[in-house]
Amino acid sequence: MKTRFTAIVSVTVLVLTCTLLVGGWTRQSGGMLTRASFDYSSAQGEVLPPPAQLYPADGTTFSHFPRQTVLVWEKVPDSSSYTVEIDCYHCCTGDAWCTDEGRQWRLIPGLTKTVYAFQFVGAQPGRWRVWAVGADGVAGAKSEWSQFSYTR
Repeated sequence: MKTRFTAIVSVTVLVLTCTLLVGGWTRQSGGMLTRASFDYSSAQGEVLPPPAQLYPADGTTFSHFPRQTVLVWEKVPDSSSYTVEIDCYHCCTGDAWCTDEGRQWRLIPGLTKTVYAFQFVGAQPGRWRVWAVGADGVAGAKSEWSQFSYTR
C-alpha cells in the first residue's frame, strides 16, 4: 500500500525597503516582488556604462600577417582606466572559446588609453570586450563580446 504525502509550505517574506537595481528585484505596492529593469546606479554611486567598441567591428575578417590587431573603444566619462579581455577559439580546448571552458585567455587591466594593440595567436576566431574602471577601483559594466577572425 502506497501512502501519498502532500506538503504545504508557506513562506512569508518581510521586506522593509528593497530597491535592488542592476538586474535585481524591486518591491511594488501590495508586497509583490518584481524584476527591476537594468539601471547603472548602485548604492555606492553610478556604475560606469560599457564603452562603445569602435574597431574592429563585430564579425570583421582579417587576412594580413603578421596578425597585428588593434582594438579601439570610446572613452567613458569618469573612468580612470580600462580592462580588455581577449578570448580565443581553439586556444584552450578544441571547438570552444576559452571563457566557455571557465578559463581566461588574455586579460589586460590598467589601460589608460582607448586603444590596445597586440599580436593575435593564429588563423582562427577571436573576440574581445572592454570595461571602464572608476577612480574608486570599481569595474563598470562590460561591453558585449565583439568577434573577429584571421584567415592566415
